[in-house]
Amino acid sequence: MTATEKFKRDLGIIVDKYKPVRILELGVETGKSTKVFLKRPYVELFSVDCVENKELAEELSVYKNWEYVIDDVDNVLDNYMNMDMIFMDITYYEPLNKEYGMPEMHKVSSAGWKRDLPRCWELLNEGGILVISDYMNDVGYRPGPRKELNDFTNGLDKTFEVYPARGGLAVLQK
Repeated sequence: MTATEKFKRDLGIIVDKYKPVRILELGVETGKSTKVFLKRPYVELFSVDCVENKELAEELSVYKNWEYVIDDVDNVLDNYMNMDMIFMDITYYEPLNKEYGMPEMHKVSSAGWKRDLPRCWELLNEGGILVISDYMNDVGYRPGPRKELNDFTNGLDKTFEVYPARGGLAVLQK
């Protein structure tokens, strides 16, 4: 089984375990997680990404339970309340005054995680889950948000579980 197959399996296990109805997906890219969520017909999915994937949008346009928003997370996050699950699969960059769009032209920033973890937590229903993708990731320019999530959960006095496939999925229940 490939790392991607394990990731999809583990994400499916998490969704089936907690049965979230309203899911906010932050970061879409190729739609691996989007497709896992949409396999559950009871899910109402809101996906946000700053870069549109037109092929994916066309492929998944048949799903009436899916809303795809192209915008910066910071601009739209507060529009989503009463979520049962928030899936964060984003990398926060700090521009280095070069052409936008190439990760090597940006410095990875922890400021976005520090800003958005508490915001996402407030948007969750009681019993809802915050799922962080790439929690353990440490691939070159994209380190995982281990420190930021650890600091956040320590402040809440909460524990979380980690599914280790493909960079790790951390699951924190409210």
